[in-house]
Amino acid sequence: MINYKDIVREVLDSGDIDVRNKVIHEIKTDEKYRLLIKEEFHPKIIVDFRSDKYIVICSLDHRHHDQVLPKLFDYIKKRFDNGDGLPDKIYILKLAEAYLEMEDLLTQIIDKGFWFTRFNANKVTKQEIKPELIFINGDLAVTSNVKKYSHKTSVNTGGIKTYGFPFSLLVRTRKRLIELNANNKIADYNSIPTKHFICLNANSSFHRVKLITKLHETNIIDKCHWSWLRRNGSEEWDNCLEKCDGNNTAIFDFRKTKELDISLDELETHINQDTVSDFYYLTDSLIDIGIETTPEHHQFITEKTWKPYLHGKVSFFFNNQSYYAILKNLGFELYDEIFDYSFDTLVDIGERQLAYCAELERISEIPIEELRKKILSIKDKILRNRNHAWNCDVLTFPILKEYPILVI
Repeated sequence: MINYKDIVREVLDSGDIDVRNKVIHEIKTDEKYRLLIKEEFHPKIIVDFRSDKYIVICSLDHRHHDQVLPKLFDYIKKRFDNGDGLPDKIYILKLAEAYLEMEDLLTQIIDKGFWFTRFNANKVTKQEIKPELIFINGDLAVTSNVKKYSHKTSVNTGGIKTYGFPFSLLVRTRKRLIELNANNKIADYNSIPTKHFICLNANSSFHRVKLITKLHETNIIDKCHWSWLRRNGSEEWDNCLEKCDGNNTAIFDFRKTKELDISLDELETHINQDTVSDFYYLTDSLIDIGIETTPEHHQFITEKTWKPYLHGKVSFFFNNQSYYAILKNLGFELYDEIFDYSFDTLVDIGERQLAYCAELERISEIPIEELRKKILSIKDKILRNRNHAWNCDVLTFPILKEYPILVI
């Protein structure tokens, strides 16, 4: 049996002081690999030399990329300059976000993470066997979006392979609900609720302003429990929202905070963004509605989608085109008995959101007791979705199966 205390002592004695804060972990033995996995160090850069391979795995989810990518650059370049060659594979992961343009993230990944593919292409990649370069992102449409980004800038993505990973925030949400002792909480559709919907809004966005304004204009808001916490609010952001199409501050003033079961201060504390109210969320509302984080050209799924599945709560969100087709492909069953999903195929986001709101209006006209009975009639389907959310295999890439600590 492996004595992990002895391994930790050996690591510390070897000079790896404060091993949890190390940026680069070199793996040369199975014992060091098992220590890293068991202790869950959340490593930024792993270099695996086992089996005569030289594989580099860089995660940008646990520290800002400006702190990690230069160290990755320096490490690979120093080994190359010393005659140790280039890695067989380089993985760079940004699983918790979809954005590539924010702070020129992709440019820095190319320039620093895959440094030789641009500035040193002629000199370095003349070697007969070139390294395999893999970028894995939380955006399922990452390949097409990398191409779009490449056309907008001078960045040359070269031979980089790009993959979208759908389950990072499902992993995080499952972990946090377990930590909150909330993994056994489930929506109570046998209760007598007072509201058709619950619509929770922490971060502001153009599309969320348009939705809440629409809910006010159609009086659907009276059939909602809802919040507007103005997370990351600023004068600059408010000025942008003032110009939002469909915004009507006379009917809905997005500059004011609307709390429901949690304040912004409480929300910002560690795992609290994954909490739900037993009363408002699980008992006194039937359907979770709202706008996902990136409903335009990204295909990014956040805890907003995963929480209702994990709690056995019926949800009906607005997201990217083909969002519901994607969920179905991921193994989730649609609630066709209740919702008309035909808007999901509409390409234009404005048309798609109008059709989504029209479906909300139709559902809101169903008497609440009749809607509750419809939901109870598909209880088995709801529970199958809940079971799938808790138990599906989220580690869909071999590198994540080998290093599950890379998933946040």
